Amino acid sequence: MSRGHRVSYVIGERLAEVVAATGARVVAYPSLLPDHDGQWPDDAGEALQAPT
Repeated sequence: MSRGHRVSYVIGERLAEVVAATGARVVAYPSLLPDHDGQWPDDAGEALQAPT
């Protein structure tokens, strides 16, 4: 960014503050992924499926 580049980063709302601290423009969205590590299903691929 020191060379005049603008950086935008699409990220789930949970990590928006982490990205904002880098100076990038945050494009937050509501994530469908589990919020906490303990909420992940045994098969992580299940968490990547869109709800029906």
